[in-house]
Amino acid sequence: MTIKSFNNLSSKARAVNYDASAPLAAIPGLQVQQGSPSLANATNEATLYSFLPNTNGENLSKIVDNNQPFLFASDNQALGIIVNAPLALDVSATSTTQLTAMPQLAVSVSAPPEKDITAPVLSAEGTLNNRINVSLTDNLQVVFSENIQLSDGVIELHNAADNSLVESFTNGVGSEGGVLTTSKGRGITLNPIADLSLDTRYYLTFSDHVIKDLAGNAFAGIADAQTLDFTTIKPDIDAPKLLPFNAQNNGNNVAKTIAVEFNEQVLLGSGTIELHQATDGSLVDTFSNGVSVNGNIIRVSGSKINIGFNQDLSPATQYYLTFSGDAVSDVAGNAFAGSVDPSAFNFTTPSPDLKAPVLYNLNPQGVPGGMVVDFPSIPSMTPILPILNDQYFGLTPVNNQTNVSLTGDFTLSFDENVQLGAGDIVLHNASDGSVVETFTNGIGSTGGYTATSKTSVIINPSADLTPATQYYLTIADTAISDTAGNAFAGFSDPGTLSFTSLGQDLQAPIFYGLYAYSDQNPKLNSTTITLNFNEAVQLGSGDVVLHKTSDNSVVESFTHGMGSADGYISTPYYNGFNIVTYAPLIAGEDYYVTLADNAITDKAGNAVASVADTTTLKFTQQQPFVYTPPGNQAFTFLGSGLDNQVGVPVNSDIQLGFSHALNLGSGAIVLHNVTDNSIVETFSNGAGSEGGTVMVNG
Repeated sequence: MTIKSFNNLSSKARAVNYDASAPLAAIPGLQVQQGSPSLANATNEATLYSFLPNTNGENLSKIVDNNQPFLFASDNQALGIIVNAPLALDVSATSTTQLTAMPQLAVSVSAPPEKDITAPVLSAEGTLNNRINVSLTDNLQVVFSENIQLSDGVIELHNAADNSLVESFTNGVGSEGGVLTTSKGRGITLNPIADLSLDTRYYLTFSDHVIKDLAGNAFAGIADAQTLDFTTIKPDIDAPKLLPFNAQNNGNNVAKTIAVEFNEQVLLGSGTIELHQATDGSLVDTFSNGVSVNGNIIRVSGSKINIGFNQDLSPATQYYLTFSGDAVSDVAGNAFAGSVDPSAFNFTTPSPDLKAPVLYNLNPQGVPGGMVVDFPSIPSMTPILPILNDQYFGLTPVNNQTNVSLTGDFTLSFDENVQLGAGDIVLHNASDGSVVETFTNGIGSTGGYTATSKTSVIINPSADLTPATQYYLTIADTAISDTAGNAFAGFSDPGTLSFTSLGQDLQAPIFYGLYAYSDQNPKLNSTTITLNFNEAVQLGSGDVVLHKTSDNSVVESFTHGMGSADGYISTPYYNGFNIVTYAPLIAGEDYYVTLADNAITDKAGNAVASVADTTTLKFTQQQPFVYTPPGNQAFTFLGSGLDNQVGVPVNSDIQLGFSHALNLGSGAIVLHNVTDNSIVETFSNGAGSEGGTVMVNG
């Protein structure tokens, strides 16, 4: 075989142009197969050197087998070269010019598998031999030792009692209409047209050529009645048994549904299920064939019988169920024995709800009927998420509350689910008692509305409140009730729920602190700088600028939230906002932020005073957390990203960075208050002493 050229192609497809006139038989140990093998199988990654055409030609006398497939093609056809045994590499040139690159030539071809001469045999996996309790409706599966195919011949299913033929299968078709298919390569599945008989032994026979492997080797076949025999399930003669009465037997507070569960799937029979009152045994309802006399509901779901009561049962009353002997059966027709014992299936309905809902807004500090809600005042120097004037989250307004929002909704919070009634909820101006708006059945007299949400009533007046004005609410005794119909007593006294609206806001936001951290993912290369204030803020028209302290150069400037270097200022959250920059800040370097006039304002438009110095909003860039594979490096602490930071939000997680992936040990991690070194919380094995947690990420 004379090489005309050897082309170094891509790693997934390489070709050799050859002189087809040369005798291929001159290459020892090669077998040539005609066809069109796909070049996609050429996966050898070795470097293949190019051979230019030569008048003398270069003879490729031997090819080494590297156990990788390799294909090469001519102009018009493809040849798959298969080496029968590994050979040494020996490339020589017939010309006097030696090709020094030849010894590095690496050509890989796949060694052919030895010819398959082994016939398939039965596998222990999935065979039916001596199997018992085979379902009447299950398909019959037989698995072989290798991938197989159907061939000419017959597979027969016999009744072992008299060797009679139940059904035969030829080329996948059953004589009675059943189907035989190959499954998962190594198996066959037989689906006889008719269900098998209960407690009956069957067996399968195979003619000697009906199954072959992919190389054409035939399965020897089965002629006896023992190799593949099986027995179907015995008839079900056991009646269904009742399981514990689903925690409702002798149970209290059973309101609208009860469930009776058995040990197997059940059906309703022709008998009756009766509901009785326990005090005198009187009949309350009868269920027959799933139909209730009084419109109640009975349903069967698998092994459960569910009974739902549409009729109102008497409160705090004991009832029981009885079953006639043919009321319930399993799917085989075995009837439940029934029960007439009043103690077998008894339950008690809940006591009536006679308690009126309690309004938390009236007593927020924990007096009987109220709830404890205690937020601290805002310290002047401690960076926290402030709650203006100790407002009570979810309770707005509370009695005698001041600085109530001019635009927010009112939320009346109760101790149970409530609903609106026909009575009025009225908002008054306290100066003269005049009506600001009346709310009836959810509709405000001037366009506002009221709505319920579980335990809350939300009131949304149509107009904003007047600043620095005292108001009060009155509630009629038919305006609000619980879901049982117990009415909230209401009140008409101006002093019961009185509050004062927020005065005119002339105070500019106060800066609380700054917190900067770098993204843990080095590919993002971002730094986030958080500014916190004492109230909700918004972006104004002025610029926010990030500087490098060492030379006062501008790193990035932000106008209306958009950065000059693809950064941005996020939508304000709580009482602050995030400045995100993708500029490559240097760990250990100092940076600072300046604010132009009107760069940041509160919701009333009061602007934060401009900041032009290098110290007010300064920070030191921290080392980002970057995971480093362990190797031979020491296990080291990389920092927390919080070192010497101020203005850290009170709800922040504390992240600790290490050089290697880690697991928590048995020791403790302790959080201290620096002022007195007191312990805030101790964490052991991931659990905090005060309910906190430690989690490992990486």
